[in-house]
Amino acid sequence: MTSFKQLFARLEQAVRPNRGNALFALFLTVLCQTIFSMVFLAPVVFLLMRGGMTFNERCFGYLLVFCALVVQILFKYGLRVLILRMVRGEFVTLGYVFYGFKTIRRTLPLAVAVSALIFAVAFGFFLVAQAVFSAWWDANLDAEAVFSAQEMLRQLRVPSLLLLAVCALVLVAIGIRFVFVFFLHVDHPGEKVPSLFRKSARLMRKKCFLLIGLALRAGGRNFVIAVAALCVMTGMTAAEGADDGHKMFPAFVGMIVNLVYLVNIYTALLKMYFAAPVLYVDAVQPVVDVIVTDGEQAADDEAPAAPAEDAAEDAGDR
Repeated sequence: MTSFKQLFARLEQAVRPNRGNALFALFLTVLCQTIFSMVFLAPVVFLLMRGGMTFNERCFGYLLVFCALVVQILFKYGLRVLILRMVRGEFVTLGYVFYGFKTIRRTLPLAVAVSALIFAVAFGFFLVAQAVFSAWWDANLDAEAVFSAQEMLRQLRVPSLLLLAVCALVLVAIGIRFVFVFFLHVDHPGEKVPSLFRKSARLMRKKCFLLIGLALRAGGRNFVIAVAALCVMTGMTAAEGADDGHKMFPAFVGMIVNLVYLVNIYTALLKMYFAAPVLYVDAVQPVVDVIVTDGEQAADDEAPAAPAEDAAEDAGDR
């Protein structure tokens, strides 16, 4: 089995020559996700501003939110394909960010399935939280506020952040087993979506904490600084709200903290995105380090074949 040190060395080796292209791809993905999502969310904002939403309008709003999530996943798919090709040393261009749309006929079912999983967990957690804290919920949030994450944060501040944090942890706990789904879809384009999820869960068996550790190690100091800056911004927002709008901190302080957060979170994400494809490539095509006796640098040779039991399970899935 490949050691953690070897995996991290390969991650660093993949990041080094691709840092610039990966950074541009990450910015382009975030920009496109924001722009295209606004197309679907603009009617929702209009309904919220108008107030007095009917049941049909609420259903329509949730449908638009789900469509925006599908668009997010399609762009995320393209970014994952681009980084996987970088890890494998294949030719890449920024155009791969739109790969999910280029192959939308076979990519859309997967994007809908992943979006449904995320939406179901988030919406289910929302209903559970509303039921558990019903009295507190009714006292702080009206019907329109529950539709707006920004309004929820403004009115409930730190408690709402804690609820969102728990929801995010639940999503990670459930979704980490399916982190290879996009990569498997690239390598097996004709595979059925349920089979992709089963294969991903099998490949991730006993590797969940390894992936988390690899991603956190890749984020390193930048991730720690970003989390600290986010906590400071949250504390500043809560303090401003508790003081009835009185400015306790100069505006430039908030700008500096926000800048520190943005620089470090993007730097951390840039390397953390390489963790899953590095682990995937090692899982489907194990690599061993061969020590060269004449003192030259060690080289990586591919294993001749996958384990027989994995091949048998793959045949069973088909």
